[in-house]
Amino acid sequence: MMNKWMQRAIQQGTPEFKAYAEYVTEAMPEVTLPVLRDMFKHNASIREYKAHHNALQARLTERNT
Repeated sequence: MMNKWMQRAIQQGTPEFKAYAEYVTEAMPEVTLPVLRDMFKHNASIREYKAHHNALQARLTERNT
């Protein structure tokens, strides 16, 4: 569940951000506000974000082995 601080920040956003935030938080309830804002800024889909995140994780794992 989203905390009150994040709910308030979303409600104070533009109508476009509110709609985007609703879409993303339903599919990714674990998303944080900084990540959500960055995704919105880059107009990233959930699939694009997860692919990017997985690629970074793979690079870090590869680098640390």
